[in-house]
Amino acid sequence: MNKEWSELNKTMQGQIKKKDTYKMGVDTLFSLRSQLMQTLVSLKEELRREDFNSIPFINADGYHSKTIAYSIWHIFRIEDIVAHSVIKEDEKANWLIDYWCNKDIRGLIQMPFSRHWIMHTEACLRIKNKIQ
Repeated sequence: MNKEWSELNKTMQGQIKKKDTYKMGVDTLFSLRSQLMQTLVSLKEELRREDFNSIPFINADGYHSKTIAYSIWHIFRIEDIVAHSVIKEDEKANWLIDYWCNKDIRGLIQMPFSRHWIMHTEACLRIKNKIQ
């Protein structure tokens, strides 16, 4: 795992646990997400269109067994579902709440809004490194 992303994620997790540092945790989360977004945008600048559909690790275990296109779509789709179905407490989203282990808002921030991004962004980078 990228050490800087890992440290920001760890710092954010500690900060959002306490009422006094919760706001700082949100700021740390935004900093982490900014770095992750810059990495995803750089893929567009560095890769050819067909690279986004490449599957160099087909049948491998792990997030890198998909395409970069899938990974990017997946990051945003999960975040959209969580942000709009699970946090705004819609009863129709109970299946997703169960899937995300009945986490509270803090727990949801820790995974789909941070750790989930890291895992799939790193998978994208692994794919990029293999195809280049």
